[in-house]
Amino acid sequence: MLNQIHIDLKNIYEEITVNEEESHDYLGMILTHDRENQVIDVDMRKYIMSCVEEFHKDEPDERIRLVITPATNFLFRTRNAQKLSKKRASLFHSIVAKFLFVAKRSRPDILLTISFLTTQVKDPDTDDWGK
Repeated sequence: MLNQIHIDLKNIYEEITVNEEESHDYLGMILTHDRENQVIDVDMRKYIMSCVEEFHKDEPDERIRLVITPATNFLFRTRNAQKLSKKRASLFHSIVAKFLFVAKRSRPDILLTISFLTTQVKDPDTDDWGK
């Protein structure tokens, strides 16, 4: 049945790529198919680490902290803090967008925080940067 689907798709799109391996890297997600248990594992650690490294490369003096959850009790509190420089604001926007991609695909636990931070990308301040 799969072979017939491949043939049908080739007739429509002419050139297609078929991956029948157990593991496949697609858009920063490493998808691993466990046929025996009928489970697909989505691993984005490599993509997340590349985002962290990009952040750290541009801001080497920034300290990265580990937290249990990014949704802290002060997430929704805003105040008139100092606005970020254009370079930092651009980096903030880029990192928030990349982590929105992660949150929607494999880390729903960070979706609330990232969704809130997407509302701040137009004019981020130092409080947003800390979050």
